[in-house]
Amino acid sequence: LAQDPKGLGRSIADFEASLTHQPASVTDRLLLAELWMSAGKPAPARALLQPLATKPAPVPQHVARYIAALICAGDLDEAAGFLAKLEQWEPLSPRSHELREALAAQIKK
Repeated sequence: LAQDPKGLGRSIADFEASLTHQPASVTDRLLLAELWMSAGKPAPARALLQPLATKPAPVPQHVARYIAALICAGDLDEAAGFLAKLEQWEPLSPRSHELREALAAQIKK
């Protein structure tokens, strides 16, 4: 359903309904956040990713997804702070570079 733009809303609703039966795993959170981002709604994605990005020892991939959601949501100061942390962990990664460019593009707007 999620691959068809017409079915995206239903896919998200069905996914969220399935999470009422059991707690969301990390994978569930990541997938649901991606669906929300695909729907152009970064705020719910941000809420799903925030606990993963703020853990004591976060996974850089999770932090990168959180930064992307922050940029899309317009939370540029918070995105910059998390991007600085990501760049410390992986200073030369293409992922960090792409996020830095996306952030700079949003700041210019």
